[in-house]
Amino acid sequence: MAKKSRSTSNRTAKQQRQAKALAQRRADLMVVGMAEAMRLDAFPVLHDGEVKILTAERIRACFEAELRSDGEAPLEGEGEFRAMLSDDVRTGSLRLRRDGYWESDVNYFEDAPTL
Repeated sequence: MAKKSRSTSNRTAKQQRQAKALAQRRADLMVVGMAEAMRLDAFPVLHDGEVKILTAERIRACFEAELRSDGEAPLEGEGEFRAMLSDDVRTGSLRLRRDGYWESDVNYFEDAPTL
């Protein structure tokens, strides 16, 4: 009698269901994150174990300093700033946690860039 094996189609279907469920959960978080990022001027950010307020002006100053160090022109208005901010949210560099605080891969709280 041949040894029974698990059907690969069942395994594949389960993996597809899990991937779909994970994508739906992440999509919901991304929509919430993007909506928050586009309307807020200050973000409660978890930084080094404590909550700090990250203002849009500070983020803009960091963006400007980064552009200046690359030899590029400064930001052209609020639209370009929000586009760069939304790119950070989309890529996960700035993300909304389930507890309502934001976290970032970029340290916006280092010495303030000079304008």
